[in-house]
Amino acid sequence: MEKNLPQPERTVDAVVVRSLMTPDEARQCIEEIKGHLIGVRKLLLELEERRGWEALGYESMRQCMVGEFGRSQSQLYRELKAGKIERKISPRGEIGLIPEGHLRHIGKLSPEKWLDAWSEVEKTAPQKGVTMSHVAKTVAKIKSLDVAKSEQEFVLGEWVRVKTRRRSSNWDEMRGVVAKVEEYEITIRLDDDSGQLLRFYRDELVKINAPNRELNQIIEEAIQCGDIVTIDCPTDAEFSQRMYNGCWGTISKRSASRRASSGVGSLEVVVKGKIIKFMKSDVKPVNNPTPTFREIIEKVNQLLSRDDIDELDRQILEFYVGRLSFTDKQLERLKQIWDSYSK
Repeated sequence: MEKNLPQPERTVDAVVVRSLMTPDEARQCIEEIKGHLIGVRKLLLELEERRGWEALGYESMRQCMVGEFGRSQSQLYRELKAGKIERKISPRGEIGLIPEGHLRHIGKLSPEKWLDAWSEVEKTAPQKGVTMSHVAKTVAKIKSLDVAKSEQEFVLGEWVRVKTRRRSSNWDEMRGVVAKVEEYEITIRLDDDSGQLLRFYRDELVKINAPNRELNQIIEEAIQCGDIVTIDCPTDAEFSQRMYNGCWGTISKRSASRRASSGVGSLEVVVKGKIIKFMKSDVKPVNNPTPTFREIIEKVNQLLSRDDIDELDRQILEFYVGRLSFTDKQLERLKQIWDSYSK
């Protein structure tokens, strides 16, 4: 008889198996939950909008919620607000399909921004779908953009610097001109030979002081390859460019003339023996340089471009780079250095 008794392990396994839902049961349970939410939100909206609370002698909907639902009134009030938001952002006014937590974050924005915010949430949702974290980050981003928009308006043709604050951004500190202005995003044309168009959020761009389009085109037309210029970068420029402020150099390359109409362009300048790229507004022409001055610049740049230059000689030559006039003694010293490396 003992052999016919059920084994304890098998009994436990049978209970565990019976407690698991089938896919059909799980789907039915989900649908019932959704139906419950749809019903609650719709009824709450109707109770408020048709002033059912007033018919029961309450002075407000909130007083009705507290009096009738007690401890449950807080959750039901959140569902009521969720219903208001959902009806406005749903394509066909569906109620009860979006989690209340998602709608709670959307509700932190002004009502006129609810629809645009939800559109942005759906457009930028991760592959796994809309999550609470993604909604919260999107709302926070929109709020910060609204602050940035109120602080500065962007105008076509303005110069800006990219500052994304992202750790791996390849665009930070690059400069360009505003090419398109939208509600939350600004398109700029980079100040390089590619002229690439890129879109950034408003708070990822900082205005910089630079000539307007007309003035920049004058600079474009005035500067030619071979011209001597001095470097004068604004404080917004990269340090790798600002470190040459006050130095002179020779224009070795201009950006293509097809971009002159946009006012955007770059120059390559031979300065301290290196080829450095600058915006056109970063340089100032040296007017009427003498043949002697041109010869000095050519010799100094050639010497500083050498790898075998003595450190003391390099320091002396770098002293010349920031000067526009020279004494006879200085010219004699330059000749000595030039002769020693020309042999």
